[in-house]
Amino acid sequence: MSLLKKGVLTTFGTGANAAINFAVGILLARWLSPDGLGQYALVISAATLTASLVSSGLGPACIYYLNNLKKDPREVATMSLKASLLIALGIAPLLGGALGIRSYFGDLTNWAVCAAVVYGAAVLTVRNLAPMLLAALDVRRHVVVSIVPSLGLLGLIGAGIGLDLFTLETAWMLAASSQLAGLAVLIWFLRNHIDLRLPLRWATARPMFAYGFKLNVAAFANLLGVEMGLFLVKQFTQNFAEVGYYRTGIRVGSILLMVAYAVGPLLYSKWASAEQKGRILQVERVSRVFWLLVLVAVTALALIAPFLIPFAYGEEFLPAVRILQILLVGVGARFLLVPVFQMFQGGGSPSLVILVQAVNLTVMASLMFLLAPQYGGLGAAIAFAVSNTVSLGVGYILGASAYGIRITQCLIITRNDLQYIRSALAAE
Repeated sequence: MSLLKKGVLTTFGTGANAAINFAVGILLARWLSPDGLGQYALVISAATLTASLVSSGLGPACIYYLNNLKKDPREVATMSLKASLLIALGIAPLLGGALGIRSYFGDLTNWAVCAAVVYGAAVLTVRNLAPMLLAALDVRRHVVVSIVPSLGLLGLIGAGIGLDLFTLETAWMLAASSQLAGLAVLIWFLRNHIDLRLPLRWATARPMFAYGFKLNVAAFANLLGVEMGLFLVKQFTQNFAEVGYYRTGIRVGSILLMVAYAVGPLLYSKWASAEQKGRILQVERVSRVFWLLVLVAVTALALIAPFLIPFAYGEEFLPAVRILQILLVGVGARFLLVPVFQMFQGGGSPSLVILVQAVNLTVMASLMFLLAPQYGGLGAAIAFAVSNTVSLGVGYILGASAYGIRITQCLIITRNDLQYIRSALAAE
């Protein structure tokens, strides 16, 4: 199967996952209201960000060590699993203590805090093990692993609502259960590569941690760029409803990002072993295709937003329409940065990703500080759009200076691109 076909399969799986998550979001919004949805999102985002921060970048480091350095898959997978479990145990008390800050997260029961901690531990472990499938370009199983948590959560929420047992507390518990189901499926897929009898050797772990650290900083900064608005809106407005509006906008807009993020690891896995000249030509071609996708998708979603949001989430979420329309500018910019970032990481320069993300976060935080107190979620959306547009320009400039990509060759799709896509799809 060609890389393009694998990308199409990944995109199809991502589309299915996006549809499931969209349905989950509707159910959460309908049953929790803007206030409840805002509090739910804040806790889940805190657990997700914590998992990303402490994951140490072992997942993407696995790809580099398997495909570039040709390390033993059994040793890499076992080391990543054991290290992830140890990190999760160590961070659990800290995350639980942070969620106990009632002035920020609101009143959470012990069950809710435990559910969030388990959710974070499962996300952490999946994040560090799932790239093993991508290293082997095992797209089908990777798609299954990505869909299981969303599909499980949808089913559990539906059952909870049907049995009249669905509350804000059970929402967190169901989220944790669905993530554990995804982890169980992943471990089953990797069972031939996991040997718990192998010791956790520091000689193997140390270089992977060292290389993964830079990748992890970049990945955490990328996630923070999407989630930071939730925390700053709450900090500046003290209003869970504003968080709920912003969360709705960013989640609907992020449906587009799911496609880019799904294809991104495939590009990284491929480009990590490609020679420099060929890599640059591929980056330019992928960028041109991405521009076409972004223009079509962002325009379409912006036009249907006034009808989609109230129909799906209810009239009380109407303030999220304008927020979504503004956010889409930043979403498009982040989408276009994906091939540039994969080029940096595949070429051994994750520090360039960190630099672009640092610019993004600095501009975003500064603008949110100025705009969010007065305009709430709308101000945060403006900050998101402006900062990501600026970072896209910085990414292209760094790509041109460090790798020699031609910015003008990254913008408009050509007839040759369409012929290449047609040929690749027709190939076995």
